[in-house]
Amino acid sequence: MRLPTINDGRVVVLTEPDRAPFYEVAYRRLGDPRYAAVLQAYPRTDLLALLYGVGDLPQSELPAWRSRYFEDSKLVALRSDAGDKNLQAVLNILGYQGGHSHPDQLGLVLHGLGMIFAPDAGSIKYRLPAHVAYFKQSIAHNALVVDGQSQERTPPPTLKVFEGSDSLQVTRAATSDAYPGVDLERTLLLTDDYLVDVFQTRSDVDHIYDWVYHNLGQFTSPDLNFSPADGFAGGSNGYEYLQNVRTAGPWKGGVWQADWEIDPNRHVRATLLGEPDDRYFLADGLIAADKNDEIADYTVPVLLARRETNATRYVAILEPYRSTPQISRIDPVTVLDAGGQPLNLESGVAMTIERQDSRDLLIIDDSGQLKQVGNLRFDAQQLWASSKDGDLRTLYLGMGSEASGPDWSLHLEGLATVADIDDVNVLLEVAGTDQVRLHNSGVRSVGIELDGLLPGALQIWQLNGEGQRAQAVRPTRAGDGFVRFVMAPQTSYEIATGENGGSKNP
Repeated sequence: MRLPTINDGRVVVLTEPDRAPFYEVAYRRLGDPRYAAVLQAYPRTDLLALLYGVGDLPQSELPAWRSRYFEDSKLVALRSDAGDKNLQAVLNILGYQGGHSHPDQLGLVLHGLGMIFAPDAGSIKYRLPAHVAYFKQSIAHNALVVDGQSQERTPPPTLKVFEGSDSLQVTRAATSDAYPGVDLERTLLLTDDYLVDVFQTRSDVDHIYDWVYHNLGQFTSPDLNFSPADGFAGGSNGYEYLQNVRTAGPWKGGVWQADWEIDPNRHVRATLLGEPDDRYFLADGLIAADKNDEIADYTVPVLLARRETNATRYVAILEPYRSTPQISRIDPVTVLDAGGQPLNLESGVAMTIERQDSRDLLIIDDSGQLKQVGNLRFDAQQLWASSKDGDLRTLYLGMGSEASGPDWSLHLEGLATVADIDDVNVLLEVAGTDQVRLHNSGVRSVGIELDGLLPGALQIWQLNGEGQRAQAVRPTRAGDGFVRFVMAPQTSYEIATGENGGSKNP
């Protein structure tokens, strides 16, 4: 019932007195049962309840906790509901709308365990100097800052990927307008336990890039020692409001970790892939109070990862947890080329993420060449795969056209005059020996061939928004364990063997 704070908005909790009473009028006029669910969490003792409220509210449940792309608002909410974590990562792809807008395109707000961990700074009284000088600067948001300047006033970024399946939530968006001459692209992959944040930037000339992340709690790191940053470079565009600035580095390169402790039962652990010569800054940042549009009487730790280059990629794995993390270890993994020789990914990423009940594989490689890890072969620029007891459960193929295992293969092609591999993004979920789900996560129709993953004659259904079978799909070609058909943009499908073909819920 708490909305992410965006632009000049204040903290909004729908069940508090400044919001909930309006649902009395809304429910009376429109009868939407979702409004009744809000009112059930409110005492209903105000004047609007007396004048307009219905006598008895029907029992009503809140909408399902699932990932959503709110197109009109230009916000993507990735949501996972495993256990009591209720993780939510909100990606901001708003364009400039007017005086209340903030320069925070591709900004992130992270929620979980009943609270917001990585907040937006919010907004304060307009007459206070810090409102424009800090709160309306890019440094006050979880974004990427170029050359210490705030973003330009530009149209919305382009949404390239959105996926909200049961096992993985994904989004990717890009803009070339926020900083002229600089391409920015952010990918978020949310699992039940952690968020992978991939922020990539490209330019023809060198720039100073600051990956900025605000997280509540007490910051510690076993790998970095911070000391006072005398002469900290940054005296305008909100940087001058950072307090108690400390620095560490230059970094030797490789993985390092940090932890924010909010209380003994709520933490966020970050695993960051540093580059040689990275410099890190830790500071205390301002945040708006929950009430009265004032500056809060506490600060939020702000972490900056700084690089000077023409193109780079920041990768962070953020894991909210109670008392014990679910990730037990993160290890580099050897990637082979098509000939079976070790492959140097240069600035790419290749790692395994071990959890209590699964082993996840994360590969990021801009080349798009054919690669192999174990018995899995693929050409994706972004790949996330999860296995349990050695069996593949989930495979996300981002910006790729093929993947295969020992006895199965998946081939994709964009159905456009000029194919753009950026638009080819598919998620595969293995539900058992006789059923899989395929999700076209991109914005373009895709032709797909699946061979060997399921036995016998195969049947295909297009799924509705609730994941239920909506209509049968006729394949363009089919055979024993083989099927070819066209996937519509942003659409999910179920493929099952003939034995399950007649069941509505196999």
